[in-house]
Amino acid sequence: MTSQGLEAQEERLLDLYLENTLEMDRYENRLAQIKQSRKSVDEELARIEGRAARVDQLERDRDTVLNNYSRIVPEQLDALEPEKRNRIYKMLDLTVLAQENGSLELKWALESDLCRDNEPPPPGGSRTPDT
Repeated sequence: MTSQGLEAQEERLLDLYLENTLEMDRYENRLAQIKQSRKSVDEELARIEGRAARVDQLERDRDTVLNNYSRIVPEQLDALEPEKRNRIYKMLDLTVLAQENGSLELKWALESDLCRDNEPPPPGGSRTPDT
């Protein structure tokens, strides 16, 4: 039941009481039930709003951390061992899509294109530095 629905019930209950079709003790008992229901609905709504705010904050924190890593990583990535580099790629949810024409498309956790390379590498060539 919604808070508005409970408010409507309370108004109907008051109308019945004022029309003398409902005894005082039945009116008071039913009114107490409606008020308790409204309190429960309001508490649940507050709990849901609190959870939603916490989820929003966690998502902002995640984005901040990923943005920080995305700025630091390119500078330090070449110095990492392959296993550590792969771990960073997984944390950033990095995906590389190779197209049939040889172009590459990179996607990552921040849901934006990291970069798009529409030029195929020269035959036998590579875009990564030799190590």
